[in-house]
Amino acid sequence: MDYIFWIILAIIVIIIILIIALYNNLVNLKMKVKNAWAQIDTQLARRFDLIPNLIETVKGYSIHEKETLEKIIQARNSYINSNEIEDKTKANIELTNNLKNLFALAEAYPDLKANQNFLSLQTELSNTEDKIAYSRQFYNDTVQIYNTAILRFPSNLFAKILGFKEIEFFELNEKNKKENINIKF
Repeated sequence: MDYIFWIILAIIVIIIILIIALYNNLVNLKMKVKNAWAQIDTQLARRFDLIPNLIETVKGYSIHEKETLEKIIQARNSYINSNEIEDKTKANIELTNNLKNLFALAEAYPDLKANQNFLSLQTELSNTEDKIAYSRQFYNDTVQIYNTAILRFPSNLFAKILGFKEIEFFELNEKNKKENINIKF
């Protein structure tokens, strides 16, 4: 009878060790997702930091294009003031749409297109757009690994109990998927 106690105790210890290992793995994956989002957030913040300089450069050339400039400032402020990933994503989409409009307006102002500061800002924004795209891909890959882990057996038995939930991918809305989101200079 004494050996049955030790067998049951060994089984319980093994189960506890497996649960701890599953939990630690899920925590590790969740932290990787947070890190991946932080990389996107860093690039988006860099992009938004370029906006005031861009606005000041454009203001002198297109005073009557005030509405587009105001929308860009509003999208920037929405991003800065938001804490949720969903809100930041919406602000990013709004900014992308308005930047496309701004650069389309630049076509109407040859002096602006030739302005060295404007050209420099365009280059910086283009480089930042590339980094955002890479960061978004990395984030989505990390989210896919995390979501797969919490849905896979046996971790799916414990994930919900331990408070782990699926995370949304960073996707553009349908309108933006159909449009070319690259900024052409």
